[in-house]
Amino acid sequence: MKKVLALFSLTLLTAAFSFAQITPINATLKAVDANGYAINTGITYTIVGVNVTPLNYDPTRLQRYIVDTATGWGMMIDKSGGFATNPAYNVGDLMKVTGTITMYNGLMEFTPTDTTENLGSGYAVSTAVIPSIASCTAFDQTLASGGEFYESRLVRLNNVSISGGDAWPAAGINANVNITDASGATMILRIDKDTDVDGSTQPTGSFNVIGVITQYDNSSPFNTGYQIMPTQLSDIGAAAVADWSVMAK
Repeated sequence: MKKVLALFSLTLLTAAFSFAQITPINATLKAVDANGYAINTGITYTIVGVNVTPLNYDPTRLQRYIVDTATGWGMMIDKSGGFATNPAYNVGDLMKVTGTITMYNGLMEFTPTDTTENLGSGYAVSTAVIPSIASCTAFDQTLASGGEFYESRLVRLNNVSISGGDAWPAAGINANVNITDASGATMILRIDKDTDVDGSTQPTGSFNVIGVITQYDNSSPFNTGYQIMPTQLSDIGAAAVADWSVMAK
């Protein structure tokens, strides 16, 4: 009996130790230097977050955006060849990942060092409403606001309109479409050809958009190039019908 109790205690201790190793996705993990480069690059962590993207943005890779249920901060998960070696994920699935922080053209990414784990489904993530485009395109090293604060989060911009950039894309084409809000601030609406947004009808007038904030800045300092990328066609429209906050757990 003592042996059984000892084994049980060891199991609980091991479980507690394992849980304690999970690092929250927050401003400490996502810290950047004055040039916008990740301070924790190359360090190995284990993180957990809810998948908010319906698909891999590259069919040959594991590419997902996840959001920490406790903090609301997000992270881009990217692994070459990972599509074939990792579990399938739906929106609302909880993903556990051990890996390292990397950078790609200003965007902080997390590269798995091993197979990710699907811990369950049906988790909720609320959509953060951004008051203006200017509030998510400014660089703030403290991560109290701006592009680095919102990067990889699921957000909503209200009352924007198309103001230039690439033409609305036909099916199978990526596009960077400029959008402007009521204040006159402009940013890129990034349309990925692996979603169902390309090939759709261009919205007219004022509309709302839900998406993840990404970044593409190919030179230091990495303090510009913030974009919003819808995850699916229903993220775009007058009523912005997609609302992840309705998911229940």
